[in-house]
Amino acid sequence: PASLAGPDELVPCLACCCIIGSLYADWPECIGARVKTECCCLRAEGLFCKPACNFCGEINPHLKKNPRTMCVGCEGSYLCVSPESLGGGTCQYFCADFRCALPPGGVDSETPCVLALLGLTCCFGYKCKMGCCSKLGALKAAIKDAGAPVDGAIYDTTPRGHGQVPVAEIVATPIAAKMEARE
Repeated sequence: PASLAGPDELVPCLACCCIIGSLYADWPECIGARVKTECCCLRAEGLFCKPACNFCGEINPHLKKNPRTMCVGCEGSYLCVSPESLGGGTCQYFCADFRCALPPGGVDSETPCVLALLGLTCCFGYKCKMGCCSKLGALKAAIKDAGAPVDGAIYDTTPRGHGQVPVAEIVATPIAAKMEARE
């Protein structure tokens, strides 16, 4: 089954790096359950009680394999695959979405690294990004629009006169000066 709940639509409530508990309120796809998990070489995927008629609203075309289908009661698979990571999975039960991955991914992964508590997101995709009840897609767009440095260096752009000097150099310079003064 296709992954119906993308990470961009999630509002993280509680997250600690590789585990995310979120709200997922995309109607009507929040109805029912979706499970996708992988551990070592075993993969399981499933859909349960997903509506496939237009009565509830626009439906994911993946669910409408047969024009007479009204609801997907149970559809899934268990496979033996070559492992890509240590393990992970996503479970969506109505408006609750839970994800885990070891190791967690970056901004564009299905399970990005997130730090959040009570809807307040502090870190997203290994970058400090604050948000209150924000969808992960909005945080991702803010990170990409900000033009984060490609080399991963953190720059001090405060009006202290340093300009675009890497923070590591700003911190290292006073320490080196103190060491020279002692000698």
